[in-house]
Amino acid sequence: MKNGQILFGKVNKVFANQTAEVQIGHQKMIAALDIPLRAGERYWFQIQPPYEGKVVLKALDSPNLNCSSLDGTAAQLIAHLGKTPEPAAAKLAEYLLKNRLPITKETFQSALQWLKTADAEVGLPLIKTMFIQQLPFVKDVYDALFSHAKGEPFHKLLSGLKQQLQDGGVVTRTAFKLMNVLDSLHVAKQSQLQHLK
Repeated sequence: MKNGQILFGKVNKVFANQTAEVQIGHQKMIAALDIPLRAGERYWFQIQPPYEGKVVLKALDSPNLNCSSLDGTAAQLIAHLGKTPEPAAAKLAEYLLKNRLPITKETFQSALQWLKTADAEVGLPLIKTMFIQQLPFVKDVYDALFSHAKGEPFHKLLSGLKQQLQDGGVVTRTAFKLMNVLDSLHVAKQSQLQHLK
């Protein structure tokens, strides 16, 4: 659980001192609440910085939407994130909720931008992989996974990397060493192919 993450959960029990047992998915926790809530009700929560070692949850106002379906829940999430309810955002929200993936405003915005340049059928599982494997949630990692998913040959990726290094202008010492390694890989591959003939 990370600060700022938005979760949909149910208040199981309410205790004194603004604490409650909250269930999010299959996980139950004792959390400090910012306002009193009713047991048995479902709410949207945003994780706040911990206070005295306790998880602190801020209850978010629920928009007046039907929440009985995944569509309704996804629409609520989009509203909480302050995003325009467009088809791509709805598809991403539904996928994140269905797979119980962590949601923050920043990760949602990034994922939405990445999916606009790719097929969602390929892109959504890559986003899930990034969360499950705890990879940095940055575009470069997404692009690398996307290239791998497309099955682009490794030698083309290496050639592309070398070209980017050459086109980058000033060649640093590290870039120069990397280009030498790429050249040696290319020469080794050509040698290997000649032995096969």
